[in-house]
Amino acid sequence: MTIHPTALADQRQAACADALSRLKAAAAGPGARLSYEPDHPWLTEQLRLITLSLTIGGAKFCEHLNAHPASPRVVHAHAWTPGVLVCPDCTKFPYLIRDNTCDRCHRHSRRGLWTTIAAHGPVLFTYALCRTCHTEVDGPA
Repeated sequence: MTIHPTALADQRQAACADALSRLKAAAAGPGARLSYEPDHPWLTEQLRLITLSLTIGGAKFCEHLNAHPASPRVVHAHAWTPGVLVCPDCTKFPYLIRDNTCDRCHRHSRRGLWTTIAAHGPVLFTYALCRTCHTEVDGPA
């Protein structure tokens, strides 16, 4: 069964609105740091890779997304699980950063990490950075 282009566009618009709503809800949390329009080359590249995996294949999905692959919806991607996209029900908040390894420079941070969520259409991308990378990518704390 083929979805009509107008219906597909409506579903994508609804998924983007849902993602924005979820992003704003996350902003209410303590210490939240959100990005609406990522402009750092590292972050832009991460979002490009996610889009590429969705477009040409290669992404892995949770069982809920596999059940309805053609329907646009909010998906979560995490820098610490590259190539894996999950639905909101399979995303655990707050995130437990186990090893304090920066997603950008891959160094261990004794001082902890800054977790940020960036919205890219219906994709919510979460990453954790050391203080140095956080300041460079997201600006001063």
